[in-house]
Amino acid sequence: MSDDTDSERSTKPNPGEGERRAQRGYVPQYDLGAGLIYEALAAGQLMWVGVAHRGAGKFDDLVLGLRDRTVAHQVKTSRDPEPFSIRTLLLGASGLFGRMLEARRKLLTEHPGAVLETVYACEDYPRNDDRVGGEGSPSSAEFLRAHGRHRLSWALEDWRRSAFADLIADLQRSSQLNDHEFEAAWRHARFITAGQSHFLGAQARYLGDARRIADIAALLPRLVADKADKNEWSTAEILARLGWRDPFRARHSHAFPVDALHQRNVPTQ
Repeated sequence: MSDDTDSERSTKPNPGEGERRAQRGYVPQYDLGAGLIYEALAAGQLMWVGVAHRGAGKFDDLVLGLRDRTVAHQVKTSRDPEPFSIRTLLLGASGLFGRMLEARRKLLTEHPGAVLETVYACEDYPRNDDRVGGEGSPSSAEFLRAHGRHRLSWALEDWRRSAFADLIADLQRSSQLNDHEFEAAWRHARFITAGQSHFLGAQARYLGDARRIADIAALLPRLVADKADKNEWSTAEILARLGWRDPFRARHSHAFPVDALHQRNVPTQ
């Protein structure tokens, strides 16, 4: 009996490991969100912020209401990134493309007429040794490079004439969308892979940037746990919680502190 108990103990996960895994996922999400929020604030584009947004399906990690569009993010972190096939990712068991469409439907119900962008960010990387279609078709890596270059400029007919036509046909068939609906959803789907999400948002170029971005990152989990139990927080509410008077507080004041070694140059003055 003692042998069984020892074996059970050896295979039972440490109670703290689950918490560690959770934090490994949440911390990068909040860091990414803070950088994007700070960038939108400084540009005067931010209207509202959603964290753990109930109306965004699986793309609830961060939803930004900007002046020209609404952007919903799903962030997948991984301690050990792995290669993936874009066909399997979009149409396989994980059903990423279906989740993107679900997020679009839900958010457009709450924000009719908005330009709705869905962003999937992960640390895994696309395979360069597979085929997205039949024999001789491009790899997942080639497909995502083409999508990044052409998603805003290519119409559906351009995709149908491309080397990726088979995958596009399968995606539209699974979506059950007409041409106009599918083109809009596909054009406003973004894929940020191989850890490139670390470079999104405002970069902490100055000490003040780093401090403000850290303040936003610390605020985000508090918004999730707030008793108000809201999906969306306005810019004014975000600024009030941060203790900033207005969006321009996020910008550089161009103040140059003078240290104790400074000496006045009276003749020059």
